[in-house]
Amino acid sequence: MAGAPAPVLVVQGLVSLEDGSPLEGASVWVLHLDGERTRVTTDSMGRYAISGIPVGSNSLHAGLRDHHTTSAEVVVTRDEPVVRQDFILRSKQVVWVRLVGSDGEAVLSELSAIGMHIYTSQLLPVATRLEPGDTFSGIHGSPNNTNGIGSFGGGPFLETAKGPEYMGPVTLHEDGPAWMCLVAAGQVLRKQAIDPTVQEVTFVVDPSDVFELRCTVRARLVSAITLEPVAGMAWLSDDPFQGGRGTKIQDDGLVEFVDVWPGTRFLVVHAEGFTRDPQELLIGPGEVLDLGQLLMHEPVTISGWVVDAEGRGVKSTLRWGTRDPGGGDIEWVRQRSQQSADDGSFTLYRLVPGDYVVQVLGSTRRGLKQDGSFKSHALRVDATAGSVEGVELVVADTRRVVLVTEDMQEPWPIARIVDDEGLPMDGGYLGRWSNESVLEVPDGTWNLIVEQNGVVTTRKTLVVDGEPLRIELDG
Repeated sequence: MAGAPAPVLVVQGLVSLEDGSPLEGASVWVLHLDGERTRVTTDSMGRYAISGIPVGSNSLHAGLRDHHTTSAEVVVTRDEPVVRQDFILRSKQVVWVRLVGSDGEAVLSELSAIGMHIYTSQLLPVATRLEPGDTFSGIHGSPNNTNGIGSFGGGPFLETAKGPEYMGPVTLHEDGPAWMCLVAAGQVLRKQAIDPTVQEVTFVVDPSDVFELRCTVRARLVSAITLEPVAGMAWLSDDPFQGGRGTKIQDDGLVEFVDVWPGTRFLVVHAEGFTRDPQELLIGPGEVLDLGQLLMHEPVTISGWVVDAEGRGVKSTLRWGTRDPGGGDIEWVRQRSQQSADDGSFTLYRLVPGDYVVQVLGSTRRGLKQDGSFKSHALRVDATAGSVEGVELVVADTRRVVLVTEDMQEPWPIARIVDDEGLPMDGGYLGRWSNESVLEVPDGTWNLIVEQNGVVTTRKTLVVDGEPLRIELDG
């Protein structure tokens, strides 16, 4: 006689607001031990049911846009295969932002006409937990990203919804009290304290307030050898590797940018026969920033091979940076990497003469997917006098070094694993996403350095020899 079929394990319930109103379209999901999740959506009555729940304790979550997510632990057994779990979701605070001039009229179109746009994140309302200072540097990506403790959900397309003076709504992801501020090019123009009952704020800003922020940047670009002016183009960009505001270099080498918004910008120069690394500039509101004479260099190259322990070429990903001859600090070239060829050969082009560090952070030896557990030691390359050929980077398998900390709060400690020369092998923040941080290094003797707020809190020797390490850092 066949045994009785195994029961179907189910969690079901109701998702509603605090006043008991059912919530249609809310998501309810369970996280499984293997990292997968099962997700369902509530019906018009706020009801849900999830079947196939594992036996034991399960973490169940419920959420909906503009509502706070909530969680519960539910225990399912074969004796009680159906468990009820209801959820009550609290609405997030949504604050509509109005922007008018001193005459009470809408000014968004006037600000857009002078280049202060919402869609480029130059002009945004931002919610913060604490009172902001004169600047706010946390804006990143598109306008609807989370900035501060909220997300902006408006823009030009909402002008017909509530009127042309409305920028749009800001949804707070944390309960108030809080501050709502108007940020223009990183400068806090206006701010207002809000409590959890506030649904609308009005900022009074005239275009003249914004005009006062505009800046000027100028420099003279000359050959590092002859000090003669160079010919070409220069750009002032928010990103060192993307286009921005360009201008032609004048015959006397002068380049000038006027009506520039304050904040962090990068000066990028292209001149035939010369090279120069993008230069990061911090421009203050209303500043005239004269960089003086800037040297352009004849470019050098660094070339060589990536090989394994048997001398076979390996297709890999390289990073490189310049080394400060004084303190030995390395400034890695950001947002750029380069692949070696199938035979392991590589060439780094258009480099400024200097003292470089080159390293392999991964390979494709195990297929097309990048394998970050196959690295090389960082290697110093002196290219101050010209191009360098024949550089050999030897890659090897790595071992996991698990750093454990219970201190999961800012400021995040930074861990670095370096060799005896101080050249890095791996590193990262501790406690930022988990109490366990995994670094990877080849076999050998290394130095672990942990810093917090610029102060070294841990320094110890690591011997990695064929087995992973687990290091408790607290205490």
